Amino acid sequence: MQETRQRLAQNGLKVTPQRVVILETIMQMKNHPTVEQIYEKVRVDHPNISLATIYKVMATFVEKGMVQTMLTSNDIKMYEPNLEPHFHIYYTDSNSIEDYFDEELSDMLNNYFRKKNIANLNISDIRVHILAKSTA
Repeated sequence: MQETRQRLAQNGLKVTPQRVVILETIMQMKNHPTVEQIYEKVRVDHPNISLATIYKVMATFVEKGMVQTMLTSNDIKMYEPNLEPHFHIYYTDSNSIEDYFDEELSDMLNNYFRKKNIANLNISDIRVHILAKSTA
């Protein structure tokens, strides 16, 4: 919990019980939850937190760069708590997203764009979203 409090403070946010529990919940979920999924998980131990509070807190986390948003092909907004460089495999049949880590692919993409010498291009992030169907 202390790490969570420090992370909130480092991002210039007031440390509130709601922010602490929401941040801890999304970090424990280890997936790409929607606000509704976060709400369902949070309300088990904190039934007084409203859905509106979770929407507001998540918007603040996005604004501060603590999480990123992702849209599925069905326009479902999901949240990405893992800010390490990685890619995503989106399973269209289940609307689930898995993180995919591949340093070789990252290097290849960065080298590709570096070699192109595109004027005024300063890449801050490359996102690859692979669409797939489950084989199971």
